Amino acid sequence: MYDPIYYAVRDNGARAAVNLYRQLKTEKALEYDFSENFPLFVGYKLYANGKVAESLPFFQLDIEEFPDSFRLWMTHYYMGLAAKETGDLKLARRALTKAHELNPDSQEIADLLAEMEND
Repeated sequence: MYDPIYYAVRDNGARAAVNLYRQLKTEKALEYDFSENFPLFVGYKLYANGKVAESLPFFQLDIEEFPDSFRLWMTHYYMGLAAKETGDLKLARRALTKAHELNPDSQEIADLLAEMEND
């Protein structure tokens, strides 16, 4: 599953890769793994490798595809970090607020939100 998505990101960008993901899920669902780990993993790898803006469509895909995932707080967290780095502070606040709602014990998320309030 990773190869076609990797090449789509590399050659055509993240939005094209997300569209390919949806197409493959519809047309070749039995040939690829569409587990809930996939969009979050791809988004995180892009983010960790400095492709911050490219990570955002994969975090959004994860939220749409797996709204009941126990890792959803993590998706919102990374989306918030990525949005903050790209300058989309409205999205960053919204994502981090949701991450904190889903994981209220996270002091790191609380600190990020407090820092953003002071900006």
